[in-house]
Amino acid sequence: MKRIGTQPLVTERCYLRKLEITDEAQMYENILSDPMVSQYMSWECYSDIESVKGYLKKWQEFYNQNELYWGVFLKENDDLLGTVYLCDENSHAKVGFISYCFGSKFRGKGYATEAVKAVLKFGFFQEEYSNITTFCARSNIRSQRVLERLGFKYEAVLRKRDKTNYGYEDCLYYSLLKSEFVE
Repeated sequence: MKRIGTQPLVTERCYLRKLEITDEAQMYENILSDPMVSQYMSWECYSDIESVKGYLKKWQEFYNQNELYWGVFLKENDDLLGTVYLCDENSHAKVGFISYCFGSKFRGKGYATEAVKAVLKFGFFQEEYSNITTFCARSNIRSQRVLERLGFKYEAVLRKRDKTNYGYEDCLYYSLLKSEFVE
């Protein structure tokens, strides 16, 4: 498998790029301090911008190791909408794992579907994954809809897999084969 690292991507309305430390204010305001985002995640809201700066500093190191993590920005005004992460789940079998989160004020507009689709294309054709998997909390209906729109197939329930604001939750496990991906 190739490991070319995070590359700039462009969709109809968005551009995706490596996050920089100078993105700290938008990352804090639009995503990491948003309780509507963290309610489904295994992390709590960030309480200050300094911790976000530390988070972004660590990512600069990860980028040097060819990790795949994009900030998703709106072309029209450079707003940071969300993030998409792609990593190996099983490199020997060419299986990747994708996750994403978008600020609540940007939901319901198709941005997540658009950006995740661009990263899937990159994962299948640049990183050469044969299968990309993910999971989401059972209570996260919006994320389930994104995955269904992208053609992911529901595979299993991972019982009590994650802790969200709703307690220990079952997660729904999905996968998408390269042969099923529709550009």
